[in-house]
Amino acid sequence: MQAQVFKSAQSRRRVPTLPPELCVITILVATPMMTMLRHQVSTFTGDALQFIRVEPSEHAGHSSVVICVTKNIAEALTEHLMENISELQIGRRADVVLRANRRLR
Repeated sequence: MQAQVFKSAQSRRRVPTLPPELCVITILVATPMMTMLRHQVSTFTGDALQFIRVEPSEHAGHSSVVICVTKNIAEALTEHLMENISELQIGRRADVVLRANRRLR
């Protein structure tokens, strides 16, 4: 006869973890290069990508792109894009500060 092992309620609780540190990169790119940019970003970053936001720019034929990735990959992504995509201008890179409404228990 096999003995059944029951776990206590405390051992089944999830341990709260902090979200990863994030970084936002602003880019100005020629509109015809958007498909290539999306492909390069998604394949290079994988799960580190949080979101990509594309907006029309005031410059004719260009789009403004905001990319949010984890902080540890931001520098490498910036270098990768500058090497592989022509007509690309890196605007700014800023760290994202997340504020929790409640403390972790």
